[in-house]
Amino acid sequence: MKALRIVFTLFLIVTFLACSKDDVDPDGNLQGRWNVEKVEGQQFTNGNPGIKLEDNNPTGYIVFESNGEGEQNYTFTLFGTAYPNINNFRYSATQTEIIIERFGQADLVWNRELNTANRQIASYDILVNANSFIRYTLTLEK
Repeated sequence: MKALRIVFTLFLIVTFLACSKDDVDPDGNLQGRWNVEKVEGQQFTNGNPGIKLEDNNPTGYIVFESNGEGEQNYTFTLFGTAYPNINNFRYSATQTEIIIERFGQADLVWNRELNTANRQIASYDILVNANSFIRYTLTLEK
């Protein structure tokens, strides 16, 4: 039992030391101003991919500051409808995810599909209903 307590205590220490609030981007690739180069949207129903739309000419940018704050100011068009995205946010990132906090809670998790110093590709899912979601993929370039 004593060994179990020691292992558990060591686990807690390692967990808290490994996660620093100051480490908002572990590799530093994400920090800076990014131009939104492409936006894709694809609907999935019952796990099956449906129609896929692309805007290869969106306008605007996303900024990720080193202090964990950010700004997005871009617009993309799908099906002839413009979708503006203008707001400030807080974020944290791992090698595989970017967690966006817009309304005081982690409300958007982007999966990093490509993570380089000059190009990021990330996707996130928006739930439509119990059987359907839309996967948005953003391509960002410096």
